Amino acid sequence: MPGEKLYWEYYGWPHTNKYNPNLFDRIKYLNSKEMMREIHFVILDNKQIVADGALQQSPYEEKELWIKHISVDEDYRNRGYARAIMDSIYKYAVKKKQYLVHSSFSDMGERHLPNMISQLNAKYPTAVKPNK
Repeated sequence: MPGEKLYWEYYGWPHTNKYNPNLFDRIKYLNSKEMMREIHFVILDNKQIVADGALQQSPYEEKELWIKHISVDEDYRNRGYARAIMDSIYKYAVKKKQYLVHSSFSDMGERHLPNMISQLNAKYPTAVKPNK
């Protein structure tokens, strides 16, 4: 979903959304200023966002999508949500005929994402940035 839709539908104005009142505290790296330029992949539990992955179109290369973040609420971890979001991100890149570039990893990301990314790169090779 576009970041603007995410903001208004799940965070809203005024900031009294009963399902997501602490959205920016629970979903790390979600940024209200950045999200308007991002495409979000979310998992909901009773209208509450419990996991989010964000992509941004590279301003430098038409075929390049930047994976900005993957974040899962602490209470919802170890349920496969990060993998589900990453799989959706890869499918999106394949559908759009674009490739993915990830940012640096947090400490937690360093522990969990490299193996997942390696598996998804093998599963979706057209979403991998070609070597020049």
